[in-house]
Amino acid sequence: MKSAFQRTTKTETELKGVRQIVVVGDVGCTGFGDLSKQVFGAVLRHQADLFMITGDLAHTGATEQLTEVIDFCNTRTQKPVFALCGNHDLPGYAECCGLSTYAIVLQRVVLVCLDNSKGSFEPADLEFLRHQLQKHDGKRFVVLFHVPPPLESIRSVMKEDAWHELRRVLDSHKSRIDCIICGHLHGFHEYHLDGYHIFITAGGGAAMIYQMPKEECKTFNALRLAFKDDGSIAIEMIPIQV
Repeated sequence: MKSAFQRTTKTETELKGVRQIVVVGDVGCTGFGDLSKQVFGAVLRHQADLFMITGDLAHTGATEQLTEVIDFCNTRTQKPVFALCGNHDLPGYAECCGLSTYAIVLQRVVLVCLDNSKGSFEPADLEFLRHQLQKHDGKRFVVLFHVPPPLESIRSVMKEDAWHELRRVLDSHKSRIDCIICGHLHGFHEYHLDGYHIFITAGGGAAMIYQMPKEECKTFNALRLAFKDDGSIAIEMIPIQV
């Protein structure tokens, strides 16, 4: 049977017929135990053409931990599953999951996945983003990475200088950036920063151990992205009850 989990070997993958994506984060950050499997399993039962994990599949980045989550995906869905690298996925991510910076090109939208698992972006990754924005200048963009941009009163986020480095690439294309999607802070949060619409979805099964802006943010969740015929994207938070 064809594997659902996609080990990325190409920097750009073109997919056709994708109308709905479900994005989930931090499925194994605090261990991939029974509760995590219940939550992540419930996510994978949702209707989608494509699933994406915003990092922290594993607790320590051991290959056996990553493989357990990959095997779980392959037994729960037949739809493609792509992943981002989280800080807990090091050092085994590359061996098990492949490239950590890549693009998925859809009919009207490009999903750019970047690696900031160490809290910042490498120059080559920012150059890749710049190239994608220039190459697909007629498309809209969703940018995904693990550690969120700065968030008031929250410590476990990207430093200001790393955010400014990213903005140097994004700002001249701001009108085409539909949203930024991250993980890392367990729960859900939606905010705006410097004109960018940002979603944190990291409620894929990990324990709610992080400080969040509001206590009600600490909830199991995923995001659904629905692509409309007019090119717009409808984004909905999906509460996960187990």
